[in-house]
Parts: sequence; C-alpha cells; structure tokens
Amino acid sequence: KGQSEDGVAYIEQAVQKGATHIVLGNDVVLSKEMQELLAKKNVEITRVADPRLALAQLSARYAGNPVQQLKIIGITGTKGKT
Repeated sequence: KGQSEDGVAYIEQAVQKGATHIVLGNDVVLSKEMQELLAKKNVEITRVADPRLALAQLSARYAGNPVQQLKIIGITGTKGKT
C-alpha cells in the first residue's frame, strides 16, 4: 500500500502486461476472481511480512546490489569538524 493507492488494484493490469510473479503482504486478501486469473496465467505469488522491505531487496538485487560497491570512511579527531 502506498499513501494514496494500493498496488493490489493494479495486479490485473500487470498480469495482462506479462507479470509472472506477484509479491504480496501476508495480510492481503485476493478475490476469488483474482485468484482464478493468477492461476490461469500461471502467475507465482510470494507472500511477505514486509512488502516495502521486499521491494527494497528485490530492487537492489535487480540493480546488481550497488551498495556492495560503496566505501565508507570515518574521520575522527579532537577539534571541531565540519
């Protein structure tokens, strides 16, 4: 769910455009018609506890996990820092 819209409303459109896998929160209830459509189109469903976390993890994997290439440097000392 977003602030103003729920992605569940777009599942049918995504499937019609070729989606083969849907990630849903554990609490999402799909209508019987939607379940039948997903079964007919052989769409895989994965249920997760935290869809936002799953989106972040899937996006990172899709992008090649760019955070693994970051270098973090810490500067310490006794006088003022900017």
